[in-house]
Formats: sequence, structure tokens, C-alpha cells
Amino acid sequence: MGLFRFKHFALTDNNCQLKIGTDGVLLAAWASCKSLLVLDVGCSSGLISTIYAHRNPNAKIWGIDINAPAIAEAKENAMRLGLQNHLHYSACAFQDFRAGFKFQQIITNPPFFELPNKNIKSAKHEKQFSLQEFFLYCKKSLSDNGIVSLIYPFNRRHEVITYALKHDLYVMRETQVLPKDGKNANRVLIEFSNQKEEVPEIEVLALRNSNNEFTHQYKRLTHYLYLKF
Repeated sequence: MGLFRFKHFALTDNNCQLKIGTDGVLLAAWASCKSLLVLDVGCSSGLISTIYAHRNPNAKIWGIDINAPAIAEAKENAMRLGLQNHLHYSACAFQDFRAGFKFQQIITNPPFFELPNKNIKSAKHEKQFSLQEFFLYCKKSLSDNGIVSLIYPFNRRHEVITYALKHDLYVMRETQVLPKDGKNANRVLIEFSNQKEEVPEIEVLALRNSNNEFTHQYKRLTHYLYLKF
């Protein structure tokens, strides 16, 4: 059993089509973390849920994924870490999920943009679940003061914001992610709210500097997670 080791816990992702990677860690470290009822859409091995639970031990987090083997592994990870009372996982699609209550936060490393790797087609294929559908079900599932936190390819930033606005979800916070100083952004971290912000907070985060070393900003954001920091 291969373990991906962080400073305070370790996870497996052997049965997951979407492996543990920078996007999920970045989102989980960056996202607002004050909510008590949280939904992780496309949770895979439970990476984001687990980090959230460590950042906010009072949170109850539900994770959903259409990949049943991934959900089984997420449950095993939670049991091994003693988090089974905080993390609850179900193998189902977002549009089929019924919690019986509203969530204060929905967080996702979205499982619906197309990638060329056929091995992860079912996990990240937009024809299965579009952005418009995602925000529709976010709106239905959020409490009045709820927020949506996500990471997405930067070249589709305008599209993401446009679909969110169609469901009265407004940008409250945004960080544009550069792989390296001087490069163009390739990812964007965005939080949406039911409440319109007069001036949304917008920042820029470079992961590496011109010497190809990790930036102090990135280290500061993820230092409590990565062993190398």
C-alpha cells in the first residue's frame, strides 16, 4: 500500500482515478475554513476533506464521488486516521445527493473539465457534469450565507464566473496561480458567495521563483502540509 505522506497524516490513492496532486493541496490550504457543514464534490481519496478536517476539527464534512472504489478508499483513509466521525463519504453524483440540510461551504477540485488522458475520462469529463449544472446544484445545496471554493484552469476563468453569476453566486475572493514568476497564470482559486461583494479580493500566487525554487508565499500557504517545507 503506497502512502502519500504529509506532516500530520498520510493518505492512499491506489484505487482513485484522480491522484493526490498540487491542485487539491493548494485548494485545501487556500480555502476559507470556518464552516461547520461542508460538502466536498468529487472527493476522490479524501485529500481535501482530510486537510479541511485538520484545519477545522469542528467541521463535519461530506464527500461525494461517482467512483465507488475511490469512496471505499476515502472511507479507509478516514478510518485509519480516526476521522470517521468527521468525514462522511457517499458514492453518488452531485445531482443525486440528498443531505436533508443546507451546506455552509461546498469545495471542489472540479471533476468536470476535459483532459486528454483517457484513464481519468470518467472522473473529469464535462459531458457528464457541466459547469452550469454544478453551480445549479451548488445554489440548491448552499445555506443563505454559504460559499463555494474551487480551483480551475485559468483560461476558463471568465466562463466559471459567468456560470456562477447565472445562479446569483458572486466572486468574493480570487487568487490567480502562476507556475513560476514571469509565467502566465495556469490555475485560478475562486470563492463565490450568495452575498455580492463590492470589491472582491484578488491576489496572485507564484509557486516558484525565477531560480525555480518554491516561493516564500507558497511555502507559507502549505508549510503545515508538505514534509519538504
